[in-house]
Formats: sequence, C-alpha cells, structure tokens
Amino acid sequence: MLDAEYALKAAEANYANLRVQVDSDLMSQKRMKRTCRSDYEQAHLQHDVDEKLYKEGSLSVKTPRISLR
Repeated sequence: MLDAEYALKAAEANYANLRVQVDSDLMSQKRMKRTCRSDYEQAHLQHDVDEKLYKEGSLSVKTPRISLR
C-alpha cells in the first residue's frame, strides 16, 4: 500500500512538471509567432516604402516582393 501511495505521488509530481513544461513551451511558441508576424509586417512596410521610392525615381533598384501568405 505504501508503494502505491509513493507511486501515485511520483506520478502526480511528473504530471505537474509536464504541465508546467507544456505551458512554458506554448508561451514560447506564441512569443515566436508574434515575433515572426512583427518581422513580416515590418518587411512588408519596408517593401511598400521601397516600392514608392522606386516609382518616384528615388531608389535605383527595385526590391522584389516575396509573398508569404
């Protein structure tokens, strides 16, 4: 009986540790998603500015548009 109680406590502790790890991993993935989205938006805005400058003749080389959607 004592062995079963220790096994249960160990399993509960493992579950709690796994839960914390999964939550941590999820937060990291959400942070990476926000960072990637922010980088994409910044590159998109820079492309729009470069495109306008190119059309006005202020930029000598047109930057290629890369679609990630």
